[in-house]
Amino acid sequence: MAQFIGTIIGAIVTWALAYCYYMKAAQGLRSETQKIRKLITLVLRAMQDSDLAEVNCDEHGEIRGLNFKLKGIISAKSSVTGSASVTKK
Repeated sequence: MAQFIGTIIGAIVTWALAYCYYMKAAQGLRSETQKIRKLITLVLRAMQDSDLAEVNCDEHGEIRGLNFKLKGIISAKSSVTGSASVTKK
């Protein structure tokens, strides 16, 4: 009976310590995610301001999509020169 009670107490202590550790890790992950989300929002707004992309937002101002604006210029220049000669055989 003493072993059973010791096992239960050990399981409870292990669960409590693991729970505290994972809750602390989850809080750190939430904090890091918020920082990254702010940086991504700044980059997307800068892309929109420089006319590289169009940011799609919902009614709350949250970014929901991104349309890239691609522009291209193609130019070509060609010149041909030659000379002709006629020889009689």
